Amino acid sequence: MGYDATSQKWEFRFPGSGMDSLGEWRVLDKTKAVANLWVHLAAVYDADERTMTLYKGGQLAAPLALRRTSWNAAGGLQMGRSLGLAGYTDHLKGSLSAVQVYDRLLSESELATVSESDPDQVGYWPLDEATNGVSPEAAGGEGLTLSTGASVYQVDDVVCDELDPTCTNVPAVPLWGDGHLQLDGTSGFAERGPGLFAAQGSFAVAARARLASADPGKDQTVFSLAGVNGQAAVVRYSQTTKRWQLTVTARDAGDATAVTPAGPDSMPSPNTENSGDHLTLAYDAVFGEVKLYVNGQLSGVQTLWPNTWDLSGVSIQVGRSLTGTTGGAYFSGALDEVGAYQGVVDQYRAVRIAAGVGDAT
Repeated sequence: MGYDATSQKWEFRFPGSGMDSLGEWRVLDKTKAVANLWVHLAAVYDADERTMTLYKGGQLAAPLALRRTSWNAAGGLQMGRSLGLAGYTDHLKGSLSAVQVYDRLLSESELATVSESDPDQVGYWPLDEATNGVSPEAAGGEGLTLSTGASVYQVDDVVCDELDPTCTNVPAVPLWGDGHLQLDGTSGFAERGPGLFAAQGSFAVAARARLASADPGKDQTVFSLAGVNGQAAVVRYSQTTKRWQLTVTARDAGDATAVTPAGPDSMPSPNTENSGDHLTLAYDAVFGEVKLYVNGQLSGVQTLWPNTWDLSGVSIQVGRSLTGTTGGAYFSGALDEVGAYQGVVDQYRAVRIAAGVGDAT
């Protein structure tokens, strides 16, 4: 099991017998391998059915192959090199970790379990407070810088009790927790500078959003990942479809083609519902898939992302789009619970994030 230079894909192969001249069988991954990206591979041979199967990230990576073998592999286990009649060859340049060998078949659920790796929470901004125009990151990292037109809303502790019959001014409850980011729709936004994510790899960004109007009349950005010239990804409210929308581009350029999958089935929750909607953009670099989860559920938005971005150079824009130095599609309403994750966020973890379990593990 390893990397095939000709196809540039992961492969699972073996000769029909101990003599190289008698032929070699193999199965190839359906997509090309990505450099500098950890991936879990599992090669499975079923002696009864005489099938060889390759799994990647716990999922079937190559079509099932039916092959007969007369091997009696009594030799040593080679890691990072092959052993043939000509000696040691095909040395690996890279890294190996968590090698496991089984003397039985694994079920697909077991394969998914052994391949799992919890994502790391690399940023979490509860947006419950702000000091000198900065809302702090929960673990002491870089905070979100607030612009003019952006403020953190909190309930005044001295307001009257809504159960008091003489109370005539009951304040609105924050979107989540003790406060939320209030944006004016014209100039307000918050941002976290570049350097949060690895250059390549799986990641996710999440936020809770509530529009100020049920029909705002224009596109409104919940968050975007902005580079020097363009935007890697944008999650927004689309006025055309009246749905939450995900858009991605392949490269950092103002004229890069934007890919926008078909929108989700559900419309944003009414702006009278206090908790709004929780939105999670999740990118799986191993399979090249990007998804949008709404309130922890896959919204129907899923597409292959031909991603060539250096993600270490993107900033997180909360409440606006940013192309070059030009901002737009400013959000009007409340945003809250912004989180960033390095690693794969699947639906199980998206549900936990939406429920307020910040670490998603």
